[in-house]
Amino acid sequence: MKHLVKAWGILVLASALTTALTTALAAMPAAAAWLGPDLIAPDLIAAILIALALMKSRVILSDFLELSQAPRIRAGVMAAFFLWAAVALLLIIAA
Repeated sequence: MKHLVKAWGILVLASALTTALTTALAAMPAAAAWLGPDLIAPDLIAAILIALALMKSRVILSDFLELSQAPRIRAGVMAAFFLWAAVALLLIIAA
């Protein structure tokens, strides 16, 4: 039970970071966020958000769905998530 509480804490922290980052980005003027790369790097923010999503998916798969007991299945699902994340990041960089 203790590991579930720890996993829940990690999810709450990662969700709070995601919320804070997207709120800060939304509160910025569009010119500052997208036209002023000296002020903020949108590609870096996208990479951080994707990394947080991957971290949360790993915690959910391992602890809540108990795929830590089936490492090959967890590895396959995470490989699919990493592929999705790589494609999403490449599309963001290309845009």
